[in-house]
Amino acid sequence: MAAALFAGACGDGTAEFVPSHRSVTIEDHDPSSQRHALGGSISGLDRAGLVLANGSDRVFVAAYTTSFVFPTSLAGAEDYAVTVVRQPAGRICSVKNGSGAMPDNPVANVKVRCLISADKTEPVGQWDRALLVLLGVARSARSEPF
Repeated sequence: MAAALFAGACGDGTAEFVPSHRSVTIEDHDPSSQRHALGGSISGLDRAGLVLANGSDRVFVAAYTTSFVFPTSLAGAEDYAVTVVRQPAGRICSVKNGSGAMPDNPVANVKVRCLISADKTEPVGQWDRALLVLLGVARSARSEPF
């Protein structure tokens, strides 16, 4: 549309609309040009070392962090796939709801869950040792005949 209107005030309190010499361009809104954040929640992370990725975009997660957002936002319909690049020592972290096509709004439902790894490659801490002892007692109690 190339015409615009100009409102001029009349002395009797009414307004008169007169075409102006300026042109107005109305552009179509393209939702795919908007960019939105990609992130989610983290549970069970009690130590540093977790690194998440979406393509070449990385998030280095501090211990006890409960949420994350990638630094680079994504355009609508752009594919994403959140993966664990590096596990924290002694933990196994997995991703749920980590892939899809970016909608026309932010994604905040990616879930990262970290658990104690059964294959410990680090010194066992006091609480971990107590848990392993209890698990061993429970396992041996189940294997003995009544």
